[in-house]
Formats: sequence, C-alpha cells, structure tokens
Amino acid sequence: MLGKVLSLMIVSMIFAMTISVAVRSYGAVGTSSNIDDASFEKLLADYQNWNINVTAENFPDPNKGIIGSSCVIKLGSVNFLLDPYDKYNMPIQTCEIASGSSLLFPFLLGWCDTASTGNTNMSYAQLLNCALKSDKGIITMEAVLDGKPIINIQVDNNNYNKSKINYPIPLKNDNYKEIITHNEFDLTISNNTRMPRDSYNNAEEFKSTPVDYKAAAQCFCGYIDNLPNGDHTLTYSTIVAGSVGASKSEQDQNTKIEYKLKVR
Repeated sequence: MLGKVLSLMIVSMIFAMTISVAVRSYGAVGTSSNIDDASFEKLLADYQNWNINVTAENFPDPNKGIIGSSCVIKLGSVNFLLDPYDKYNMPIQTCEIASGSSLLFPFLLGWCDTASTGNTNMSYAQLLNCALKSDKGIITMEAVLDGKPIINIQVDNNNYNKSKINYPIPLKNDNYKEIITHNEFDLTISNNTRMPRDSYNNAEEFKSTPVDYKAAAQCFCGYIDNLPNGDHTLTYSTIVAGSVGASKSEQDQNTKIEYKLKVR
C-alpha cells in the first residue's frame, strides 16, 4: 500500500512539474497575469496621457500623407506602442528598448474626457458610458510575436455594457487584457495634441499651458512582460465591424501595426 502511495506521489510530482514547465514555456514572452487590475488601470491612464499628446507630425497618418516618426513609442519599464485607428496599415516602427522592459499596446481604445464638446459637466459614470459606447462593434484582434501567434480573439461588443467572447472559448489568450478605469483619472491635454481643435469646448484653454481634465477609458489591450534580449518583431491588427456609424457588414476599422524592436 505504501509503495502505491509513494508511486502516486512521484507521478503527481512529475505531472505538476510538467504543467509548471509548460506554463513557463507558454509564458516565455510574459503574460498579463503578472499584473493586477489596479496596476493595469494606472497604466491605461498613463498611456492615454501620452497618447493624446502625440503630435500630428509624429503620428503616422497615410490618409493624410503623413509618414510620422519612424519610432513612435513611450519608453519606460512598460513601453507604450501606437494606438491604431481608421482603415490603413501604418509604416513599420523600428525602436530600441531596454532589456527586461514590457509592452502595452491597444487593439481598440475608447475614452471620453471633460475637455470634449458637450462633456464639461459629465460625471464619472457618464464619461465611462461614453467611453464604452465608442468601442461598440464586433472586434477581431490578432497579435504575432516573432512569427508566433500570441493573441487571437473576437469580442462581440455591440452590447457594450455586457461584451461577449465569440472565440476562443474558453479564453486562453494570456497576453490579452480588457482594461476599464473604475475611477475617473486626470487627463492632461497640451497644445501638442493631434486631436481636432473643434472637438474641444475651448481649445484656447491649453494653447499655451497644459490643462488637466477628467476622463474614463476602456482598452482592449495586449501586454507582453519582460521581453528578452535580441531582435523581435511584433505585429498587431484590429478589425472592428458594425460599430458606431457602420452597419454590421461594414468595417469601421481595419488596421495593422508592426514594430521592429531591438532589445538591448
């Protein structure tokens, strides 16, 4: 009897070790499970504070013939990558980042702030509802790192207060994270913003000095933790169909972004 128990214990230990190795192997590029929700919300607020102030000259916009910077990135322990939108593929971004740093990149980012026309007196709940509504539609998201798919997911967000995963079921995209700010955050807008001036109540407010407003946001995001040394290629693409202003068969957004990353 004791021999059988010992045999079972050994088998269980080997099985557990196998699972542990498999998890580490799958998570070799680092997964979103390493960070808690509150930290993700802080990252999203920081991301949007950077994103909204990327200048029109630096932000690639092929529709307007703007090539932009060859490396649009916010460097740090977590590096922020381009926010995709519209219906085009952006120029390849070639950047150098620090060894052991991480990546945060949005497939679809919706936000609302009190600077925008008609939003001045909005409460947090109203700002959040506005942000959620802006992400409405069927959202198909894919990310590939060094030729290996790390995210492949489709979300039905037509009922934006209760989104539904279309595939995969069960959800096994460890590098995917939906982030919602559960409190309003300070959004600092400067004259650098590429956003149309006529979208604001009073763009003169921040013409000479940055101004803080209140905001809420939702992001269907990708996250890669602790990217190892070497040269890496990350591609992430988003298709949004049937969103605000489009029928269910139309595509409101079809974008693809590629980063060539030198990790040193």
